[in-house]
Order: sequence, then C-alpha cells, then structure tokens
Amino acid sequence: MSGGVMRPDMDTTAEELYRQAFALSRAGRQQEAEDRLRAAAGKGLPQACYTLALNRLQHKGSAAAAEACRWLEQGRCRDLAPAAQLLAVLRLGGWDGAPAPETALDILFSLAARGAPGFLRQIAMAALLELDEAAAIATAGRLLGEAARRGDILASLLHARLSSEGVLSRAEERPSIAAEALARLRMAGHPAAALAYREGGVAAPRPEPLSCALREEMEKLREPLARALASPPAVPAGEEVVGKQGYRVRVIRRIWPVAACDYVAAIALPLLRPSTVLDPVSGQMRLHPVRRSHHATLFPWDQDLVTWLLERRLTALVGQPPAHGEMLCVLQYPPGGEYRPHLDALTAEEGKSGEELKRSGQRTHTVLVRLAERFAGGETHFPVAELSFALAAGDALVFPNVDEKGKPDPRSLHAGLPVRDGVKWMATKWIRAQPYCW
Repeated sequence: MSGGVMRPDMDTTAEELYRQAFALSRAGRQQEAEDRLRAAAGKGLPQACYTLALNRLQHKGSAAAAEACRWLEQGRCRDLAPAAQLLAVLRLGGWDGAPAPETALDILFSLAARGAPGFLRQIAMAALLELDEAAAIATAGRLLGEAARRGDILASLLHARLSSEGVLSRAEERPSIAAEALARLRMAGHPAAALAYREGGVAAPRPEPLSCALREEMEKLREPLARALASPPAVPAGEEVVGKQGYRVRVIRRIWPVAACDYVAAIALPLLRPSTVLDPVSGQMRLHPVRRSHHATLFPWDQDLVTWLLERRLTALVGQPPAHGEMLCVLQYPPGGEYRPHLDALTAEEGKSGEELKRSGQRTHTVLVRLAERFAGGETHFPVAELSFALAAGDALVFPNVDEKGKPDPRSLHAGLPVRDGVKWMATKWIRAQPYCW
C-alpha cells in the first residue's frame, strides 16, 4: 500500500481481482479498480478484458475504439459471447479503422458452430435479409429452428412469424405456444416480452456443437453473406410527398420486413427507460417536457449483425455510409403517449448541441420506421407542411431537417400525435453531415 492506494497482489486469482475491481468501482476508487481489471486481464480473464473494452468505448474517437478492440482480442476473450459479439460489431462498422466484415463473420460463425443460439439466430436472420436463393432461405430456417430448440425465445418468435407469413416452409416450423404468447405480449407492450431477448440474446454456447451436416450447410452461407456485407444495400426510391412551402417527405414501403421489426423491438425492450431530459437549472434528469414515451438507444454493445444490417439500410436512404448514423433509438408510446411538435436539427445555442455540431455536424435527415402493427393514432404530423403519415409496420419516413443552406428548416417541425389505442413502437435514425462521433 502506498499513499493510501492498494496495489494488486500478484498471487491473487484473476477472479478475485475482478471482484475487487467491481467493489472498488462502486466505492468510487476508479484508478484502483482499473489497476485490478488490468491485472485480471493480464491473467487471462475474459470478463476483465470485456469490461476494459466497455470502459474504453465510453471515450470518443477511433483511438478509444482501437484500444477496445485490442482488449477484445486478448487471450480467451472471444470465448465470452458478449465480448465476441461486441468485437464483431466493431469490426463490421470499422470503428477502429476500415470495416472488416469477413473478420466479423469469422467470429460469428465460430460461436454459431459451437452451438450458441443467439449467434445461430443472427446468421439465420442475416441470410433471410440479404440472400434470395431458395437453398439459403431453407438453411436459414433450419438454423433458426435449431436456435429455438436450444432455448432462444426470440428465435422461436421469429420462426413462428416467418412460418405464418410463408417465408419459411411449414415443414421447417416448430410450433411454439410460448412464442405466440410472447408475440402477443410484445405487441401489447407487456414487460414479459423482454424474455425474448434476456433468455435468448448473446447466450453462452451450449456444450454440444452443431451437427456436422448443419455446420456444413451453414458454412455455405459465409461467402454470399461476405459479398452482401461488402456491397452497399439496395436503395428503393420510395414515394415523394410534397407539402406546403415545397417541403418534401419520402415514404419507403417495407424497408424492413415485419420480422425484423419484431427483432429490433425485442432487443430494445429490456433497455427501455422513461424519456427524460437534463434540467439546466437543477442539473437533474426530469421527465421529457414534450415527449411521453419510453426510449432505448442501441449502443455497440447492444447491437448485433442483424441490427447493423438493418441500420445501414436507413443511412443508405440518404446516400450516407453507416458511420454517419447516430445510434438507433427505439421509442415506445403507451395509449395517450405523444411527441409534441419539435425540430430534430441541432442548434448552436444549446450547450450540448453546440458541442455535437462541432464534433459530428448537423442532423441533416431523420429516418423513422414503424415497428408495431397494431395501434391506432400516433401519426407523424408536420404542422407547417400540413402533412400527416400513418405508416404500416416496416415502412420508413425520410425527411430533411435543414434547408439548402444547411440551416434548421422550420418546415421540418413535426409531432407524434397521441396514441388512441394499443402501443406504438417506432425506430428513429438521425443522419449526420459528418461521421458520428459519440
């Protein structure tokens, strides 16, 4: 002990060092906690490497992301499912440099081959989103069914949805009363639907690996998925609607399939929090004055291959790469919930907004996607442009937040009208003029 600071004992086990780091962090002794985490990581504890990576990602810039990736590459860290998942997402997005989709696929396929149901689900859904061949779709159905058999409730829900829609063959269907119940619960906004993610997300691999036959079948998806990841997504033109004063809004039908909407909502649900805002006087968080809803922001450690593929479709709608998109925000509105008229553009007069403008540029566009099928009311209304939109599940609304000079456009004033019945689910993606640095 020197100067009141306890140094790690070299004979202490990695697990005990990790427990000490947690206790020290809770006590506010961050440097000592960091020392113990590093010592535990040095002894090869994957959980310590993962925690250090998460800590680095709280800092901004590619240097912090590069350091996070180095921790995630340490020792047995790839054996820890959440760590492997995060590394794959960072490689997909090129957070520490150029995107490396093939490296990301190596990570995901390795965990899937060892039987991790969450990774089987990701590969299956990615194939369904990106590949058109009948053989690939059939393989995806078998992988999704296998993930469900291994306890992934979200895979069960998706399998039931896709079979009912005829996307998957009825021969592949594994009937699940639990899945159907969860689908109804999720549509109603019931907290029990969080099981769809909590029990079946990035789960630890089960002891038994995939059968050789199913593994060989899955491997046939790797090359076409790598090609799809290396290519920009197709951009549908959509329908342009012109409002008052010449303001233009685009409607894109089924930018996401309904099963993908279920996927995003299920992942976001356990992360939902009441919408709040920082009170500039008290410095405390208080309920948002113009938005009555719950929201969840999907940070890299909440994302996976499927959410990344879905999000890049949204940035492509305005001709930007994924790096220009803010984190996806999922909003849930109960009956009576609303988002009163507001602008999405940032203003330099606001302290935090001014910093954001300097760092990542303006929010040039907003993309909204409707996630839930069954709710009434909740239309997106533009009072100045005199436009109103009630989308179907999977449809997107794209609109500019700035005028020709790059200034906040008052015509973009919009609101989410009160929900009359059911629970409204929406996903929001704000697109920046520069790569987004969070």
